[in-house]
Amino acid sequence: METLSTTSSLTTFQVPKPSKPNHHNNHLKPPPHHHHNHPSTTTKSTISSSFSTLHQKDHFTPLNFHSPKHPSSTTFPTPLKPSTHRNAASGYAAALLDMSQRHDTVLRVVRDVKRLLKVLRNDRVMDFMMDEFVLDIDKGKVVKELLDKGKFEVNFVVLVKLIVDKGKKIGFVDDVLVEFLRVFNQLSSSNNVYQPII
Repeated sequence: METLSTTSSLTTFQVPKPSKPNHHNNHLKPPPHHHHNHPSTTTKSTISSSFSTLHQKDHFTPLNFHSPKHPSSTTFPTPLKPSTHRNAASGYAAALLDMSQRHDTVLRVVRDVKRLLKVLRNDRVMDFMMDEFVLDIDKGKVVKELLDKGKFEVNFVVLVKLIVDKGKKIGFVDDVLVEFLRVFNQLSSSNNVYQPII
């Protein structure tokens, strides 16, 4: 187990105590809106892109995304391929992996993902994040403060702050981090580059 010099600054971080419930302000919160994007049957995208492997210090192979050269004429949905993003968390995880590959920081980002997951899963932090009377904006401020004090990789901080600024629930940050490790482990074991991370 590696010793991290910034662990002490994270362990001394004080989580704010949840405020007392204010039942008078509950009616001020707007109801949650659900937006559903329906795919247009008239628009088809045949974007095909593949990332070539660039020489990198850690020799980590980037993700390859493929789309069909000719769109299918049938109306049946095509089965998901391994590189297809099944949900938003895997899209953000793939973006984080791609960004870390371009900056030769994959192993540092993996370390930072594990560190942030450990902090977010701390009992006191989890109690604060699960408190229904704490506003999501306040939870986001705590995550941003953790990122600023934790001396994390810059690109990792940028992506997590982007997720928080988009108003995603804090649980979504956890989903992205777990998905990142899953994709990293999958690619590592298939390329025999790194030992899978547990």
